[in-house]
Amino acid sequence: MKPSIFEIVVISSVMFDLVLTAHAWVWHDDFHGGDLKGWTVKGKFSRWEAEDGMLKVEIVVEPPHEIVFELLQLKAILGPYDDFTIIVKNIGCKLSNIGIGLGKTFPEAPGINKDFFYIFLTNRIDFVPHLLVPFKANRAPRTLWHTYDLKEMKVSFRSGRFRMYVDGKKRADFEDPDFNRVEIVGFEVVGFKGFRGEGWVDSFTIISPAMGVEPKGKLATTWGRMKRW
Repeated sequence: MKPSIFEIVVISSVMFDLVLTAHAWVWHDDFHGGDLKGWTVKGKFSRWEAEDGMLKVEIVVEPPHEIVFELLQLKAILGPYDDFTIIVKNIGCKLSNIGIGLGKTFPEAPGINKDFFYIFLTNRIDFVPHLLVPFKANRAPRTLWHTYDLKEMKVSFRSGRFRMYVDGKKRADFEDPDFNRVEIVGFEVVGFKGFRGEGWVDSFTIISPAMGVEPKGKLATTWGRMKRW
C-alpha cells in the first residue's frame, strides 16, 4: 500500500523541526537535548544554555560598560525574513531583561555598529543602538509596562509593520518604512553593571507562509518531545 499524503507529512515532521503545514512553514525549538545547534551567540558577557527543556542565559557586565545588549541569533533559518510570527512561551528575567530582537543592517549608518534592532522586551520595546546623534527615528511606542514574567509573547512582522501581543492582548502596533525586511532574528538579553542577570524561555516558534527555506541543524526532534504551542 502506498503511503498517504498525511503519512508522508507526519514522517517528515518527525525528521525536521521545520514543517510545511497547509499554509505556513513552522520551525520550533523546545530546548530539549542540551544543545543550541540552531543558534549563535553574539557577545562576550552572556552565557546561554539549553537545560531541562528551557533556554537559560546569565549575563555579567564588566567595567567600563554600564548597560550591554547581547544576542543569541537564530541560524537554523537564514534571512532575510518577511511575513512571519514568532511565539515564545514562559519568558522571564531577573536583574536583567530579555526579549525578541529583530534587526536589519544599514551600511550607511555612522560608526562601527551597522545593525539596528527593535527589541521586544518583557516590559518595553527598545531600539538600539543608542546613538548620541540619532541615525534614524524610533517608531516603537515608548511605553513602560511593569511586567517581567510573561506566559506568552507573540511578535509579528510584515513589510515594515510590527505587532506585539502579550498573553493574548495587543501591546503594540507600529510601522517603520526603513524596515522593509528583517535580516536578523534572535533573543536579546540586557545586562546591567553590578548585577548578575538571568533570563529564561520555555520555547520558541517561528511561523511564516513566505519562508521557502531549508532547515539548518536540529534534524531529529520528534513530535513527542515538542511542547504544545
